[in-house]
Amino acid sequence: MSKPLPYVPVLRWKGAEISAVRDLTNAQRAQIKPLFEFVPKAFSKLPVERAVALKAREVATNWGWDQPCFIDPNLLGSSVAAAVYALLDKEEYLTATLVTGLQPRLHPHLLRDLKSVKKHGLAIRVSVHEFRQAGWRKALVDLLADLQFQPTEIDLVIDYGLLASVPDGFELVMNAVMALGAWRMVVLLAGSFPSDLSKLRKNDEHVLPRLEWKGYVGFVQQGGKAAFGDYTIQHAVFEEHEGRGMNFSASIRYTHYGSWFIMRGESIQAAGAEQWPAHAQLLCEKGEFRGKDFSAGDAYISTMAAQQENNGTAKDWLSAGINHHIVVTVDQLNHLADIPATPIEKHFSADWPARIPTQVSVN
Repeated sequence: MSKPLPYVPVLRWKGAEISAVRDLTNAQRAQIKPLFEFVPKAFSKLPVERAVALKAREVATNWGWDQPCFIDPNLLGSSVAAAVYALLDKEEYLTATLVTGLQPRLHPHLLRDLKSVKKHGLAIRVSVHEFRQAGWRKALVDLLADLQFQPTEIDLVIDYGLLASVPDGFELVMNAVMALGAWRMVVLLAGSFPSDLSKLRKNDEHVLPRLEWKGYVGFVQQGGKAAFGDYTIQHAVFEEHEGRGMNFSASIRYTHYGSWFIMRGESIQAAGAEQWPAHAQLLCEKGEFRGKDFSAGDAYISTMAAQQENNGTAKDWLSAGINHHIVVTVDQLNHLADIPATPIEKHFSADWPARIPTQVSVN
């Protein structure tokens, strides 16, 4: 029996994301291949070589030197990204597949000669916008020729970016790329979490559909085969807010099957950080809560709900939410065969049952 395809969450390599992956169990790590994006702030105050060495060691320490992952420096700009590829090549203890774009950030001849690429292969990340442009096929074929790689040596990441509705074109794109050959792995990547929660009513509970998951389930039900990737509980379009003094709300983002369950509070300045433990107490009493033993994120929520001395920080609560999301998604992927053939739309609405059995957990 072939090995199941891994789940590919996109994680910007920052404090909350680092904590979230560090707290995964070995069994959970074995079922995912995260795509780590280095963020500009980490490279703004240090020389590139020193910053790369620091980040590589953080990945090795918190994720694991022998745990497969993707590393994509696309947020850093072309010149810095090109330097990152070459410098990462010195960190031979990482089991990292480097990610490039349809327009390579490093010359293909230099890219293919990197020791890490020869050892772990390469990933090409292509946006759906690029697929819609005339000539994408030639550009991809030419890139493979310049790299002197066959599709079987490449992971192809098809990035739909931010979704406004359930995607219905997975099959068409997959048919087009599979016509070029058998890829080592194809990842369908998308996200639909909002940029912030400002449009949601304060001091209330909200349900937002996971459009990318619903689209993927439909694709699988039609016989499609590809790995699933998403942006967890983060916006698909990266924006650096850290350090800007934003007056954010004390809210909890909790993934529940085909939706996100949001407990939206007021701003920290207006109502204080003690809103977080109060939200946690309410969440622990709801059917949506998976229990303290489900994930490290759930254990944190349960612990914080049972005390009043510590409020936690925005980083702590985001980390708990990301960790929970990853474990939920792994659980869902393990039960894809149990999904009903007909989508159950009410599971995406606010009037869902208090507890939905795992085998019908995705629609």
